[in-house]
Amino acid sequence: MTRKTRLYLTIGILIFCPLLLGNAELITKNQAEQERKSLERIEIMKRDPESLYFAKTETPIAEQEIIAQDLWKKIQDLSKTEGFDSPDYDKILEYAREILLKAPNVEGIQMVHWNMYTLFLLQEDDQEAGKSLESYLYKYPDDEFHVYEAYDKLSVFAMDVGDWGRALYYADKILENDPERYPLIFTKARALIRLGEKAEGKALLERIIKEDEGTVQYNLALMELDELIAAKDIKEPPLDPEEKRKATGGEEVNQVTEKICLVKPIFIDVAYGKPMGLDDVSTVNLIRYEKQPQDEGVTMKHWSGETSDRNKYVEKEKRKLNLSDFPDGIIPLEPGLYQFNHNSVNGQPPSGFYGKSNFIEIKPGEETLDVKITLNPAI
Repeated sequence: MTRKTRLYLTIGILIFCPLLLGNAELITKNQAEQERKSLERIEIMKRDPESLYFAKTETPIAEQEIIAQDLWKKIQDLSKTEGFDSPDYDKILEYAREILLKAPNVEGIQMVHWNMYTLFLLQEDDQEAGKSLESYLYKYPDDEFHVYEAYDKLSVFAMDVGDWGRALYYADKILENDPERYPLIFTKARALIRLGEKAEGKALLERIIKEDEGTVQYNLALMELDELIAAKDIKEPPLDPEEKRKATGGEEVNQVTEKICLVKPIFIDVAYGKPMGLDDVSTVNLIRYEKQPQDEGVTMKHWSGETSDRNKYVEKEKRKLNLSDFPDGIIPLEPGLYQFNHNSVNGQPPSGFYGKSNFIEIKPGEETLDVKITLNPAI
């Protein structure tokens, strides 16, 4: 903890009540908005004739049982691997889809539905993984154990895409029944800060630091508070010209600064709240997007008055980068819109890490940029 952070922390604890849980009006409005949007997404899934989670069939239940048993056996056979071999998850996903579509009324369908998010995660399909969890919450609201796990995972997905209203909503759903769940208090703090409620978010960070010392979320809260303070009154020193020359293969510095930004990804292991070494991460996918006018008739709003739905972001290029190819992990990038995505989930049970950065817009003239990527362990 820096000296300035300690000073801010002391002042903050004196000013803000440690039990402060955020702006009530914002939270109430956000809850109503998120529930409305969730029901809209569910209705879209219900109307989709190819929806996995609301499939209908006229096949008699006895025939559905036969279909499901046959597909279950195929999945079990694929799961039996030797040594360090991984199962054929593409095939397993295919068979699981068939069970949901062809035998939606059999006993055990709920377990198939729950396992879909892991299968989609292994395919790096976060959007479908999110749909599987959201539809599970709608169909099985009484499954208390899995419901709260789904809230947790959906809050992570929402943070990954920068949907802070949704992240706040799911964090609050857990905190309603477990108000001392410090990892979710940290999620709520980050969401409030990014939704403009910096005082309330800062108070929650200070609460974690005061009450939960020595834990993962304690370390993360210290880092977040340092960033919040730094963003207010500290500017990072420019990169040393010699370091910039190394990172760009010896090009003249004055030419480089006109067309590239030197980006340093910082990978944070959420299990320990500390940066990971580049050797531990090894590779990362870099995705470049292009802003285009939104399709006619499409409207997506996170809050009243939002105008971001006027545009959509289309993936133009995706590259897998070996971090060892870049001196000190510094990646030169031209102006544009980017996102880092890491997924090393593999094996049975799954191991490895997954996570992505927020969208990064590099503007002409920017010289250096640190990008934080929080990596979650596969469980």
